[in-house]
Amino acid sequence: MTDQTTEKYQSGFFNFLQRNRWAARLFLLSLPLLFFLILEGGLRLFNYGFSHDPFVDYPGIEDYLAINQEIGRRFFPTVGVAPASSRTDAILKEKPKDSYRVFALGGSTTAGYPYLFNASFPSILRGILQEAAPSKTIEIANLGMSAVPSYAVRDIVMDLEPYEPDMLVIYTGHNEFYGALGIASAESIGRNRSVVLTYLTLYRLKTVQLISNLIRSARQSIRDAITPDSVSGTLMERMAGNRYIAHNNDLYNQAAENFRANIEDVVNWAAEHNVKVVLGTLVSNLKDQKPFVDVFADELSRADWQQNYNTALGYFSQSRWQECLQAIDNCIAVDSMPASQYFLQAQVYEHLSDSSAAGKSYLKAKEYDGLRFRASEHLNEILHDFSELPHVSLADVKSAFEEASPGSVTGENLMLEHLHPNVDGYNIMARSFAETIFEEKLIRSSAQTDSLFAQLPVTEVDREAGRIRIDYLMKGWPFQEQSAPPVSEYSIPNATPIQQLAMRYWREEITWEELHVQAAELHLKNRRSDLAVAEYSALQHALPMNTTIYPLLARQYVKLQRFDDAISALKTQLTYETSAEACSQIGGILLNQGKPAEALIYLEKSAKLKKPDVNLRFLLAKAYAANGNLRNARIYASQLGWTKKDINKLLQSVVKDTTASVPEQDAS
Repeated sequence: MTDQTTEKYQSGFFNFLQRNRWAARLFLLSLPLLFFLILEGGLRLFNYGFSHDPFVDYPGIEDYLAINQEIGRRFFPTVGVAPASSRTDAILKEKPKDSYRVFALGGSTTAGYPYLFNASFPSILRGILQEAAPSKTIEIANLGMSAVPSYAVRDIVMDLEPYEPDMLVIYTGHNEFYGALGIASAESIGRNRSVVLTYLTLYRLKTVQLISNLIRSARQSIRDAITPDSVSGTLMERMAGNRYIAHNNDLYNQAAENFRANIEDVVNWAAEHNVKVVLGTLVSNLKDQKPFVDVFADELSRADWQQNYNTALGYFSQSRWQECLQAIDNCIAVDSMPASQYFLQAQVYEHLSDSSAAGKSYLKAKEYDGLRFRASEHLNEILHDFSELPHVSLADVKSAFEEASPGSVTGENLMLEHLHPNVDGYNIMARSFAETIFEEKLIRSSAQTDSLFAQLPVTEVDREAGRIRIDYLMKGWPFQEQSAPPVSEYSIPNATPIQQLAMRYWREEITWEELHVQAAELHLKNRRSDLAVAEYSALQHALPMNTTIYPLLARQYVKLQRFDDAISALKTQLTYETSAEACSQIGGILLNQGKPAEALIYLEKSAKLKKPDVNLRFLLAKAYAANGNLRNARIYASQLGWTKKDINKLLQSVVKDTTASVPEQDAS
């Protein structure tokens, strides 16, 4: 196009706009939209920002999808963190016909904090369901992550249709106030649910992600200029915005209504897509977690209340239980809101062996705690309401914990701090969900339920990592007045080698997989093959598609003379890949067990997959001889470069004793 033609075209266009005012207005109004369309297209072209897809290609394993580790970033526009999702869970890209696919959703308890991965209740549940239905492929992907409320559960569920879920397992509610986008959170964008949902929809646009990142960077620059190194404390502390919330006030009730609406959207989506839903009731530490904050109905009454409360404390210290209860009644008469009085009341009832009254008072102390990190019973009532729907079931986790607790009051017997279960607690959670699934016949069990709860694949190094996380958490607010120290300053005096490994993992210097591999190597140096087996078994449970684990596991089983377990591990490996080495190992072990016919099947498979090496030729010679095929035995023995005398000696020994032992390097 020549300059004259371009000039003519432009002048004609502008003349048209001058003659048509409505067209001119429309053109001017469309310029911003056109700008943002071009910007959005450019950002997508250069892959700016992050994907909202729940799953991405699994690195290095072609047939599988891994959980997108950026999936949680959308819920933290100010803090700018991406809370970790499970790095081990995966699903097949093509859903098998005989499979049952479950997605677990919720906050840090669903994620398995502080242990994560194998100790999480979805991971334990997967093992139970797979044992219950061995003919099915049970896939459970744990989409739980720390500090997210029901908004996150709802938002993720809306993206799950392409992945064909059969069931949603949901444990959520503790983060409704201070979790990301929660009504009292530092990440809150308001109380109005429609505003929050609009934000979540818009945040899928790359342009909105860009604007959010620019605003966050500007805020961070200003903060750093005023107070360098100002970001401190745990995520728990950083998320708490409007910290104190009275029982049954406007914020309290609004959070409950938002929770109800979010769960309603989830169960409605599930009904439309023919997906079953199992909701879990919420449980927390009542007995051994004092209320964090007292809230007063009238601040003018605080001094009078405090005087009565101090009197009650005095009676308590003297074991004068009835006088203490009377003093507590005087406190309640002054102000019924402070939670501490109910916690003290519960302790008195315990001393009087009135467990029923103690339980009620402990519950009331939790309900009136002004710092709402523990879910209110109002949310459990909402969950019970939804269980009336035909496609929704309720796992009464709270009751299961109470049944396993002295006096039916959950405390440190199953809890680590205010609400995260210990390993025994996570096992009870998994059992509660599993029993509900079996009772509702969502999955039919082919075994007795009691036999399904096997030993957990949680090792010493997992427990140490969990202890470190909890200890660090409780060194900061709200458990202490001050913030937790910087991670670099935290240490364990006289740390054992296992604790040192756990510290390196906690500081993100090594991955979870490296943690267990290095722990296994440490045990092997100490000649503890049994402990090395535990580490490799933990990896196998979490990452069954990672075929590098099985030879390591089988080798240690052979050392422990657990030959059937070694064969089982290697056969599992063969379900994921065709491996000449695995076939050779199985053949060697079977030959060592005096099963030459079975051994020959695997050894011949190995020979078809790769050119036989010295070890495989030796095993084939022995296997053929033990099966009476001396011709083939001589062929493979001669390939070893042996003399006829050596060959005949081998054949005679094998034929005479088909259970002749195989050297360890050959069997493993």
